[in-house]
Amino acid sequence: QAAVKAVPDARSDLVRVLVAAGAVEEAEKAVAGIDGAESEFLHALILEAKGNVEPAIKALEAALEADPAHV
Repeated sequence: QAAVKAVPDARSDLVRVLVAAGAVEEAEKAVAGIDGAESEFLHALILEAKGNVEPAIKALEAALEADPAHV
């Protein structure tokens, strides 16, 4: 069961690595299935990487609203 619980964490890590590598389209696909504040945070990273700063800020605000301790 621990491995199943680790899958979302691994997917989040994958999204971060893809964004850092400039593979934004792949990161957008990998973020599917991640919920809550983590999803909003990862969407913010993707949006920022695409140069969409204002939507990225809104996504970060949504992440903070969903879970103030997350970001």
